[in-house]
Amino acid sequence: MKLAILGATGFVGKVLVRKALDAGHEITILARTPEKLGDLQANINAIHGSLADDHIFETVVDGADAVLSTAGPTNAPHQPDLFRVAMVHLIQSMDKHNIKRIITISHSALQIPNDRISFKRRMIITLTNSSKKHMIKAKQKEFEVLSQSHLDWTTIRTPRITDDPATGRIRAGDWDLLGGKVNRYDLADFMLEQLHHDTWFQKAPFVATR
Repeated sequence: MKLAILGATGFVGKVLVRKALDAGHEITILARTPEKLGDLQANINAIHGSLADDHIFETVVDGADAVLSTAGPTNAPHQPDLFRVAMVHLIQSMDKHNIKRIITISHSALQIPNDRISFKRRMIITLTNSSKKHMIKAKQKEFEVLSQSHLDWTTIRTPRITDDPATGRIRAGDWDLLGGKVNRYDLADFMLEQLHHDTWFQKAPFVATR
């Protein structure tokens, strides 16, 4: 399968790229500094740029079967608008190339329509909105655009992402928090598994490592 990956040089993205290559996928990434991928560079098609480059998405997704994004915002005030506009242009590019599947990751504070919010999660939302307001808002704005599209999207709501060893066991559900952490290896595996399943089409499941 041909995949376009955003956020490929980040904490989760690097693992996702390696696992995708190991699974035999062809990879195109969008990155400002693809050299961060080290020896993986030789096996991918790297497009130099960033989410702020509105017209670059058509090049990145051209020929792809699906798009995966692990891109995460900083806590700068301009990030909410950046992520909102980037998703608008990404969807337009996917439409032009007739690409339907997109899988993204977000945080457990992400709120969706008809969400059931437990006391514990409400506390997390309050705390993160206080300390990481712009980061939280950026992913919220991104999701609002994505969820209104006709794409086969899945947005994975994560707890704290760790570098703990893979367990091969990950829980997913759409009701509430399933645990306090997920390791990046199991998370990358879960993202790739969704390429072959429609269980979470147009849904935002919570995940956690068992």
